[in-house]
Amino acid sequence: MLNLVVRTFGWIALLAQNGLVNQALQALGVVDGPVKLLFNFAGVFIGLTHIFLPFMVLVLIGAIQNIPRDVEDAARVLGASWGSAFFRVTLPLSAPGILSGSILVFVLTISALVTPRLLGGPTYQVMSTLIYDEFLQRLNWPAGSAQSLLLTVMVLTLVYLSRPARAADGDGRVTAARVRTWLLRGWVALVLGFLTLPVVVIALASFSRTSYLTVPPRGLTLRWFAAVLGDAEYVHAIGFSVVLALVATIGSLGAGWPRRSR
Repeated sequence: MLNLVVRTFGWIALLAQNGLVNQALQALGVVDGPVKLLFNFAGVFIGLTHIFLPFMVLVLIGAIQNIPRDVEDAARVLGASWGSAFFRVTLPLSAPGILSGSILVFVLTISALVTPRLLGGPTYQVMSTLIYDEFLQRLNWPAGSAQSLLLTVMVLTLVYLSRPARAADGDGRVTAARVRTWLLRGWVALVLGFLTLPVVVIALASFSRTSYLTVPPRGLTLRWFAAVLGDAEYVHAIGFSVVLALVATIGSLGAGWPRRSR
């Protein structure tokens, strides 16, 4: 896959006033004049769906390929139509893949920065663009950290709520297999700790009393969270980010659903 910046600039050329899409629409007689496709919801939706579509496709292909063909054939033999076999057999069996792909695309979309910035312009602000502005334009690190922490909590909550229920472990006896499992989990915990260290630093900075970055924070306060949640622009960006992520996820799911050949 090409770099997302390259693909986003490609969509800018395609969706511009004199771009290929508008030229094709006017040549076909669909519209009389250029349609505004940049710096609005349509442009951001098209760009994000295109960029994150491969992630949905990869997950769905694995889920669909794991469904035995005999199950679908048995449904057809028993008199089920194509639509009935799809909705009562294929769709339920592929539900774990749909859930995994949807969560993956939703998380990537709600935290996207480059594509909303380039295709949405200054009018359509999402959570990630506001966080970027707080850090690098207004130099308000605690407020940016608070916004980042809120975004992280939203994503982790979604992932936590979507996890499957696990069965209880055996009888609790210590075996060689259990020891290996514990060692593996310990190693994974160390790796995850290393990967999440920057997030922890930002989380600590969001509680700092000072208006600049200090680690550890000099005093603790919740005033940055109150300021962020009381900011109408940020609250609107949260709603717009969620709606955009949901629409892009649905678009990726519809466009990425694999068609199995008979």
